[in-house]
Amino acid sequence: MNTSKISFTSRQRQVLCMLSRGLTVPEIAKRLGITHHSVKDHLDNAKDRMPIPIGQRNRVVVALWVKDNLQECE
Repeated sequence: MNTSKISFTSRQRQVLCMLSRGLTVPEIAKRLGITHHSVKDHLDNAKDRMPIPIGQRNRVVVALWVKDNLQECE
């Protein structure tokens, strides 16, 4: 899968990397100093850019996709 054309904002990348490390939405929000609603918004916007079918975009699938496709999250 070619992910070079998928672009995420820096904040989306931060949230995705933290999610892929197993942090929860409240933990991510606390570490970034933002609300959990903002974390969810960043996740939703990032998920819209991913080549994952809509019905399969749960946090586990997204975290696995990030681990496989975003080298900066390793």
